[in-house]
Amino acid sequence: MAWYNPSDWVKEAKETWDDITGQTQAEAYEEAAVQQSDATKYAADLAYKQFLENKALIAPWVASGEKNLNALSTAMAPGGRLYDTEFTAQDFEKFKDPSYDWRVGQGANALAAQAAATGNYGSGNMATALIDYGQNAASQEYANAYGRYMNSQNTLYDRLYNLSSMGSNAAAGVANMGSNTAAQMGEYATQGANALAAGQVGAANAQAAGINNLLNQAIGGATLFALL
Repeated sequence: MAWYNPSDWVKEAKETWDDITGQTQAEAYEEAAVQQSDATKYAADLAYKQFLENKALIAPWVASGEKNLNALSTAMAPGGRLYDTEFTAQDFEKFKDPSYDWRVGQGANALAAQAAATGNYGSGNMATALIDYGQNAASQEYANAYGRYMNSQNTLYDRLYNLSSMGSNAAAGVANMGSNTAAQMGEYATQGANALAAGQVGAANAQAAGINNLLNQAIGGATLFALL
């Protein structure tokens, strides 16, 4: 005859009692709820980790935008390159065509040669012709140089503005991702809390059902005993 371990009997008796009172089902509800809560917590942690990774990827664009926005603000401030767009003589020298002086010289030489050929070299007519030629050439080149100057100003502004806008858009993207991540994490937290609450309710219902079952069995036993 095989020896029966009393501890096995105690274990079986406890399992039977837990089944009758609903304890086994209650523990199953609670364990499932904890597992679901842990899963939602993991999902929330994963969402936050992804947000941090995306934020790190966008960070250089945000930093570049901030840098260029500061540069634009400096350029637009008093004393900045874009603050006072008055076209000065120094600007004309900087933006005039490199061949301008040579072309003016060539034109003046041609007028002098023409005056010499007609016997008017050194005359008032020659002087007038040279003055008119010089003024017309300067007026035309002034307009061209001013156009180049304004194009340079506008190009600088557009470049700084576009780069700062890229940074602004990147920052807005980070803010949007942050809001979405926060909402997502809040949803996961709610789901986890609901899971735990449902587990506790389920466990309570299982225990209540078990106790009710035990009472019914007790009442049935008492009734049967009374009939004996």
